[in-house]
Amino acid sequence: MYDVVSRNLDESHALTAEDITSLQEKFYSTPQNAVMQNVIIKLGGQSVTLNRHLQKLSSAQHTFSHTLKHWNITDQKSSGRCWLFAGLNVLRCNILQHEKHILSQLKKFEFSQSYLFFFDKLERSNLFLEYMWLISQETTDTNDRTISFLLHSVCSDGGQWHMFVNLVEKYGVVPERVMPDRHGAITAKNMNLLLKQVLRHAARDIFELQKNQVQDAKRQFEIIRAETLSNVYTIISMHLGTPPQQFTYEELIDAKISSNKKDKKKTNSTSYVEIGTVSKSIKTTYTPLEFYYEHVKPFVNLNDYICLIDDPRNPKERTYTRSFSNNVIPSTPEDAIRKQVLHINVDIELMKEAAMRSIVEHQEAVWMGCEFSRNLDVSEGVLNEDLFNFSVDVYGWKKMRSMTKCERLDYKHSASTHAMVIVGVHVQERDEEENHFLVREKEQEVMVYPDRWNVENSHGEKSGKKGFYVMMDNWFNENVYEIVVHKKVLPEEVKYDTSQVIVLPPWDVMGSGFLRHRSKL
Repeated sequence: MYDVVSRNLDESHALTAEDITSLQEKFYSTPQNAVMQNVIIKLGGQSVTLNRHLQKLSSAQHTFSHTLKHWNITDQKSSGRCWLFAGLNVLRCNILQHEKHILSQLKKFEFSQSYLFFFDKLERSNLFLEYMWLISQETTDTNDRTISFLLHSVCSDGGQWHMFVNLVEKYGVVPERVMPDRHGAITAKNMNLLLKQVLRHAARDIFELQKNQVQDAKRQFEIIRAETLSNVYTIISMHLGTPPQQFTYEELIDAKISSNKKDKKKTNSTSYVEIGTVSKSIKTTYTPLEFYYEHVKPFVNLNDYICLIDDPRNPKERTYTRSFSNNVIPSTPEDAIRKQVLHINVDIELMKEAAMRSIVEHQEAVWMGCEFSRNLDVSEGVLNEDLFNFSVDVYGWKKMRSMTKCERLDYKHSASTHAMVIVGVHVQERDEEENHFLVREKEQEVMVYPDRWNVENSHGEKSGKKGFYVMMDNWFNENVYEIVVHKKVLPEEVKYDTSQVIVLPPWDVMGSGFLRHRSKL
């Protein structure tokens, strides 16, 4: 195709000095362009095009009819670990809603993101080597699009919900103080450069086994794999620290002290009167998996959650995956089915209903994947589709036909670039039957629709309103591509169909693992 195009370029369309002069004259023929040029050069385009009335109006709406209790805001710093942060934030938020859970009595708590980040790097390195060995049996052409994609994206920080589940189910979790973020996690660039170097060298050596038709290629591959994994482990340990095999966890919690006394009116009853509080020390030794199975899984069973996507390019009510999208090698055939990165394509209205029911009826946070570069204001924590006005008033553009959500995906103008957590919603009652949802609240069913959503980010307290964003419902429609909810909030027919999974190519924008790194805005 490239040769055909290059041979048929129209030479009359080459830009000339006369073309540049004409474009400049046209620019200055509109008097306001010179004024706007000075303003935008000084203040920037976003500041000039911002709808400030709408910004202030939305900013004042950081109140919600339903919001979940939450702990301190987390900060992924200059890394692409949003999917891990969002996953762990869902765990701790859902745990916090259980008043009897021992961790819910703490004033501050978070899980270690570095602990899972360590094993994600190790597992993906192992999987990459396996991919290279298997692919080399078919071709060693590094210009092959799949090989080129895998070599280019090796050691990406990005990931998906199922990848998070794979890590937690295999390695457990630990509190943040047990393995805190070090410099290598906060700024992962240098570590990733070293890992890419080691793994790409290994890929070359694996491919050369086939190119040179080495007779004991399989044995040589095993040697390359063992040496490479040893080097990878060393690099990750140097930058992130070594993960604990077991740890002693100690916390001080405020325990209520009560006394009992006989109720004079009811001789057979006893009442309890609170007489104060005392700090109680909780100290136990765990392995990471023991900590997970004792303090997390009984309250949040990750295997009961389903990932929904809104992909208008492809048929709805079907199950999708993306080739080469996993992060672990399964240990059994059953494990291979369970560890697939699966999505069910549904209408956006079903996604919103499921998210709303999760929060209103079950007090559960919702993992969310979205496009986090369109129509947002970081300083005020606002996500509103009408927040900016790139119109004739500023740039002098003639009215252009806007892109649909489907077209933005097709033309690579949008993708799921960031993961966050929905922790609240503001609902209003509605009489009309159109665009409403039936939810159960306070033992009765009511017709409501969501007006705005409360979103917990992982960019620290300086981003948004102390780390939170108000997401207007119109922004949800256009920029949210995936959510994860418990199966109990979905109709029975909405479930993974593992017998008919549609496989998208590895470079497809849907479910791309947040490869477009946007850790700081």
